[in-house]
Amino acid sequence: MLQIKIFATLIINCKRGDVVPFFCCSIMFNQYLKLMNGFQINQNKGFHLTFENNWTISVQFGNGNYCSRQNDEVNDFMHTSPNAEIAVWRDKRKDNGFITLGYDQVKGYCSPDEVAKVINIISKAKSTITNEQMSKKLMKIWSTP
Repeated sequence: MLQIKIFATLIINCKRGDVVPFFCCSIMFNQYLKLMNGFQINQNKGFHLTFENNWTISVQFGNGNYCSRQNDEVNDFMHTSPNAEIAVWRDKRKDNGFITLGYDQVKGYCSPDEVAKVINIISKAKSTITNEQMSKKLMKIWSTP
């Protein structure tokens, strides 16, 4: 928690125009990114999981997502959906963002079993695998009869 406070202080100081050496901001930002591994909640309608290999899956199932609740209001404390939209990426700073899942950067209407298969594949992937290689691996999930 201290690292986040220090990082936030450095950012505030940078915005105010105080002189803060760039390497300090860079070091703190890298430490902040390390803390990003794990779980994140997104707009009360989904989550991200980031694994130690830097692969991330976004699972979204609310208003505006490609799922059964696409047109539903998200005002409730807890909601469910029989399917979800997913996106996958590895370290967006180094790669050009999301991998392609079929014809798009997101794959909609995924069942819980399909999401679990994606999580299994990306959690075990080598950090050196390319986005194209990952895309091919994941698309096998939907091409199997």
